[in-house]
Amino acid sequence: MKDFSHIHGFLSLHSYELSVVSHLIISCNRFCAVWMPLKYSSVFSIKNTCWMICAIWILLGSSNGFMFLYVCQIKYDDKRRAVAFTATEFCGNVAWYGDFVKNSIVVCIFMIIDIITVIKVRKVRLFAANNRNKNNESISEREKRFLKQTISQGTIFMVELITWFSIAKITSNQVIIFLLSGYAFIAVHVLDGIIVLMLNPEIRSFLRCTKNQSMVNLVNISVVKAV
Repeated sequence: MKDFSHIHGFLSLHSYELSVVSHLIISCNRFCAVWMPLKYSSVFSIKNTCWMICAIWILLGSSNGFMFLYVCQIKYDDKRRAVAFTATEFCGNVAWYGDFVKNSIVVCIFMIIDIITVIKVRKVRLFAANNRNKNNESISEREKRFLKQTISQGTIFMVELITWFSIAKITSNQVIIFLLSGYAFIAVHVLDGIIVLMLNPEIRSFLRCTKNQSMVNLVNISVVKAV
């Protein structure tokens, strides 16, 4: 199994970067919908969205495949009992700048974009609302949940990056190193989904095939106003 550990390392890192970049694209999607609503349908049409997804997979797959399967492998380290980059100065620089710095910047960017999106949504809502009512309070609560989701998702990605690169310098306990490096590298994707489920009752209702009463109320209010 050790002979194929570099494949596991590549797939883990590739999945992580796909997740991070996908978050960035989703943030840009929401940003465009709020700040450029007239151009949204053309910028994020089904065709363009499919092209974006294909481009992400091809570019990341080819670059990561070449770099982390042939140049600097991420394979099982007997001393750490976890996957790690090849112990050379060049691979150390690749790990630092090509993994930690790059992904940290991307995470910060999509967090900033999401926060700007929330600010714009709030301004539009307050401008359009003549008085505060139940409908406005419901939207405000959704804004809070979205902000919590953005911060939480960005935080777990950053924490995973920090623990991956710093845990070996803090402790030599192999169990802790395993939990906060290799295990955390995989668990971050699970936590990402859990955060989405926890902060979005609409998704939970959809998965349970039940209607969210608050959403039904919003629809009813809109219908009454339209009539």
